[in-house]
Amino acid sequence: FVAGLFGLMAVPALPFVLPSSIVSRFASIGNIGDSSTSYRVSIWKSVVDIIKDYFFSGIGVGEAAFKNVYLQYTHEGIELAPHSHNLYFQIILEVGILGLILFLLLAALFLRKAFSFFDRRNSIYPYEGREELRLRLLSAAGACGIISMLLQGFTDYVWYNYRIFLMFWMVIGFTVAVGRAVGEKTLSPDRYL
Repeated sequence: FVAGLFGLMAVPALPFVLPSSIVSRFASIGNIGDSSTSYRVSIWKSVVDIIKDYFFSGIGVGEAAFKNVYLQYTHEGIELAPHSHNLYFQIILEVGILGLILFLLLAALFLRKAFSFFDRRNSIYPYEGREELRLRLLSAAGACGIISMLLQGFTDYVWYNYRIFLMFWMVIGFTVAVGRAVGEKTLSPDRYL
């Protein structure tokens, strides 16, 4: 809590510390006139039209499926787009609305599990002191990593790189595995962490 409070207090000082290129990039967020923002908005307009036609079934998985269908719906001269630049749009595009619902359900279940594991009132811990703190922080780190990718997913298709896609599911798996091992009292923090 204290670290988060100090972090929030430091935000106003960031423009004086960060390089000007990063400051100008943050300043362009939400500026529709910015080339990156207008590019994404144009793609999203086309993607919304595709979603209207393929809402339940999706268009299929993969870059080739997206390119073939996107060309028929393109707007404003952006004919070449590798993906939708939005994780949630891309999931609906590829596997339909039921796929998105399933993904959001899995994400909610994971976050619930990770936060219940991190919750100090939870009595599943057979450990105390530093060992308990290390395990709680491990759970929090996994949850924070997944939350950050889910937030970034609103403005980019974070699974475009298959290594990131793999890392996303590995972090979920490892975080759940730590929680399960602690609950079953089979994890020794001194030995494995």
